[in-house]
Amino acid sequence: MGLDRALFSIRDAKFQGNNDSAEPDCSFKPVPPRHYDTDWPTLIIECGALESMRGLRDDAEWWLSNSAQEVKMVILIKVYGVSKNIELEEWQWGTPSRPTTRNTDATIPGPIRTQNVTIVCPTGQKPVADKPFTISFEKLFLRHPHNDEEEDTGFSEEEDITFSIADLEEDFAEQCWNCIRKKST
Repeated sequence: MGLDRALFSIRDAKFQGNNDSAEPDCSFKPVPPRHYDTDWPTLIIECGALESMRGLRDDAEWWLSNSAQEVKMVILIKVYGVSKNIELEEWQWGTPSRPTTRNTDATIPGPIRTQNVTIVCPTGQKPVADKPFTISFEKLFLRHPHNDEEEDTGFSEEEDITFSIADLEEDFAEQCWNCIRKKST
């Protein structure tokens, strides 16, 4: 979409919460409007091969609860090495549609899971994803997408970033396994 310089990857940054601090596995913020070092990212990515999914969910809750709603999305990537399955979850701050086990009142805002995708990778077979995964353009860049059809910029129209089933099966899963193989050797 021609937005290479509009999204900044934050590396080795520690963010101070209410009582403690945390460092994300990966994070991104739009520039502008968030160009200061102290600005929170809009997207946090937490990955785990050894960490439990519960631990990753606790991480998502920390980011969403401590950032005063500056973090708009937390994507969790849980890689199960033995079964070779991958779970993707997106968490945002919002009001649940029904009570959850942690929050018995559905009217109280808090971290809620907004997407989940499972990629099953049977041994000797191609990975199979159950649905696509989408990242909201507005939440990532803190603005509406520009789709000015009158002006030819040479770039694609701005829109949500969607990873198709094929993207997840052919590219994403393969990159996860390559990364796991490199770390184990």
